[in-house]
Amino acid sequence: GTIQFMQCPETSRVFGSKDKGKELRADRIEALQKAIEKAIKSAKLPQAISAYEELLSLDPRDATAMNQLGDLYIRTGNFKEAFKHYQRLGDHYDRTGLLPKGIAIYLKMHRIDPKNTDVALKLADLLFAMQRTAGAEEICRKLLLQEPDVQDVLLLMVRLKMKEKDFLE
Repeated sequence: GTIQFMQCPETSRVFGSKDKGKELRADRIEALQKAIEKAIKSAKLPQAISAYEELLSLDPRDATAMNQLGDLYIRTGNFKEAFKHYQRLGDHYDRTGLLPKGIAIYLKMHRIDPKNTDVALKLADLLFAMQRTAGAEEICRKLLLQEPDVQDVLLLMVRLKMKEKDFLE
């Protein structure tokens, strides 16, 4: 359809209706950020969580909000919800190549659920990609003690040993 234009009296600028929507969205995001800050300062974590959830519905790619929401869920003891938000964020960092940030998030997830093989393996893989082979190997050893038949762990261990051998030669 056609865009209708309207005069904005405060600035004497002409905005299309699409611009007005963006402006309202930005105002709402700013209001939510202020509400979050106020709720956290007054230790009203459920209100802060609710505001973060709404903020993420408006801007689903806000990595900072996702991380902080996970942290709030940890503080309230809701590890399942925290894990869900961290998982989404960790996957985002992995896809975009932000490996140090991905490692930090997967470490949080690993602390929440140290027996989660997928998370531990992903963390080890990220550590390996960052050439932090000692950390990757330690995680793999622990995984092999938990589940000695996990093929992915065995393959990663082989990759680690091959890298170690190349380094020594």
